[in-house]
Amino acid sequence: MYIKDIPLFLYIRYVITLFLCLVFSVDGNAQKDTTNTKRSFFYGELITTASTGTTTPFWIKSNQYGSIPDTSFAGLIKTGTHIRFGKGWQINAEGIINTLAIASSQVPVFNGTFQNKYLDIYIGRRKEVFGIGDTLAGAGSFIWSGNALPIPKIHLGTNGFISPKFLGGAVALQATIAHGWFGKGKFASGYYLHQKSILLRIGKVHNRFALYGGFFHFAQWGGKAPLLIGLNRTQPDGSLPHSLRDFGYVFIAKNTPKIPNISSYDSVNRIGNHLGVLNLGLQWQTAHHKLLLYYQRPAETEAVFKYNLPDGQYGISWTNKRTSKQLKFDQISLEYLSTLRQNLRLTPQWGYLNDDYFNNSQYMDGWTYQGQVIGTPFMSLRDATQARWFDVKGKYENRNYQQINGNSFQVYYLGARISYRRQNILQIKISHTRQSLYQNTDGSYQQVIPQTSMYVTFERKMRSNAAINLKLARDTGDWLPNTHGVYLSYFKQITF
Repeated sequence: MYIKDIPLFLYIRYVITLFLCLVFSVDGNAQKDTTNTKRSFFYGELITTASTGTTTPFWIKSNQYGSIPDTSFAGLIKTGTHIRFGKGWQINAEGIINTLAIASSQVPVFNGTFQNKYLDIYIGRRKEVFGIGDTLAGAGSFIWSGNALPIPKIHLGTNGFISPKFLGGAVALQATIAHGWFGKGKFASGYYLHQKSILLRIGKVHNRFALYGGFFHFAQWGGKAPLLIGLNRTQPDGSLPHSLRDFGYVFIAKNTPKIPNISSYDSVNRIGNHLGVLNLGLQWQTAHHKLLLYYQRPAETEAVFKYNLPDGQYGISWTNKRTSKQLKFDQISLEYLSTLRQNLRLTPQWGYLNDDYFNNSQYMDGWTYQGQVIGTPFMSLRDATQARWFDVKGKYENRNYQQINGNSFQVYYLGARISYRRQNILQIKISHTRQSLYQNTDGSYQQVIPQTSMYVTFERKMRSNAAINLKLARDTGDWLPNTHGVYLSYFKQITF
């Protein structure tokens, strides 16, 4: 018998009953915060998910580093470890076994890391989010939200914000540079990730006011795309520019000069698929409250500052810094995300063009990794939508297919975290999306499709670093499959 043969209300009643039995059969002392521990630890987690349809609800699977399968039922075993040795050296690992589909099991974390007061260096996979925003109650950053499986890379950066002593912390800098490997996608293989970022903070971390600003630059480059041979988008053998000289052009994001052995596509464009985002933030805080205003603006061409307003992610996040053992609103986040403008402009050579965010004519897998969008989860994958929308960005057969078929939208988002007696945490996420299709030359769209996704999760922290988590979610609308779902997990950590 399959989970879809069981009435949903009976399954939810069973899961909630099991959850309550686990909660009230153990001591409810608050779990210790081990997020910033300097000790080594091991952890394990048992996870089960179920839904009424054939897919997992949006907010159960989104921003989970690709670890939640998009199926009607899943049973997962997660284990991981964080081992510290010497001064600043670490080994981190995490593995997930899908008991219903062993072939889809994965290792989302495996890295060797060195950190000191100023440096953060690692090789391997690590869970990360890039962008100024609310990482707890928000919907996820625009360019890199923790939605996809981590990409293996070599990373060099500062350990958070650092400031020269003579500035006394009044001005601080955070910077990163990395080289990663995408591996094999549906259209391209053996291609690379280039990543760099720089952020400035004006104002000390504990000052009442602080201003943040910076830029993130990412690029896909190199590799081969044999399915595109004959379309003047690759070299004759299907390869894409991958030499050290080519990397120089990728690094500086410079238009390619007329050089031999590149395709006509590369000769009129930059080498690689470039994505960027401008980040701005303003923080105000007192002893009891913190307010953060932030803006993330997509940038894929040099014309972005002319033609893509008001595209971007706008957010306001309020944090309650008071400590309380009673009912407490910890955090509230309001966000608005628009990608409707898309840098639409008239060009003398190609006519009307737009940036088609997260899609590319050479790297047709788009801004994805291992079948998941790397940035904001509101960018919909072709196979994640209702079947009637599969081919709105072209068909696979004519080699004009795009992996991301929903990238023109407005999103209204509310997120909140509430705690009670410290060990009980309630989190709510509600998003309403207006997905738009078929852009006209005046910037308007021919069709607007509504979608609403809701999610509530309850976490109970227990003694000895254990916790139980129950999530309920629902998707309704005309863009994603309509479904209801439930998630239940038991987590245990052992410090040594």
